[in-house]
Amino acid sequence: MKKYEVHQTIRENKIIAVIRGDSEEDAYLMAKLAIEGGIKIIEMDSYNSAIFTYH
Repeated sequence: MKKYEVHQTIRENKIIAVIRGDSEEDAYLMAKLAIEGGIKIIEMDSYNSAIFTYH
């Protein structure tokens, strides 16, 4: 996604969920629930960077 597309998406949606989880399971569940609730933009953050490893 290009920078201008990101800006446009933020302007259109107006809400960014910021999710901080201590475990992969918590972060996944919170993101899933946000998406089910209609949130289209999610920022993921963690005190434990190991939860964001690719499987």
